[in-house]
Amino acid sequence: MGSDMAAVPKHEEDKVYVAEIVSESPTGNRRELNISMVSTIAVSIVFLLMAMSFGKAVINNSNSE
Repeated sequence: MGSDMAAVPKHEEDKVYVAEIVSESPTGNRRELNISMVSTIAVSIVFLLMAMSFGKAVINNSNSE
């Protein structure tokens, strides 16, 4: 055990770390996540609708050639 203490530099032993607990409102973070989730779902639905409408046009166009 004494050999482990010798491996740690002296200036590392003198450091003292202080932590502070900060309370945040959980509703603010949850609301931001909800907005992100809803916007992601909305963008996904828009892309699905675009794929459905343009996909039929591309298939019909390729079949006519």
